[in-house]
Amino acid sequence: MIIDVRCRITLPETGAFFAELARQEKLAYVDFLLDGVADKPQLFQADNLHPLAEAQPRLLDNVWAGLAPLLSG
Repeated sequence: MIIDVRCRITLPETGAFFAELARQEKLAYVDFLLDGVADKPQLFQADNLHPLAEAQPRLLDNVWAGLAPLLSG
């Protein structure tokens, strides 16, 4: 499984790179781990980098979307 964790310093083209790598290697791919979280500053710790516990259910949903197909056979 490849999980893209884009941040302010990540180059935009990394998303396409990881998606292609996942396709080639037949791996699950989560396009953006912080989808639904990154745009909500209230879901981050004081360092503005690490999500709070309140963000974890959304992060789980994001990962589960990529992981569930692998488990369903």
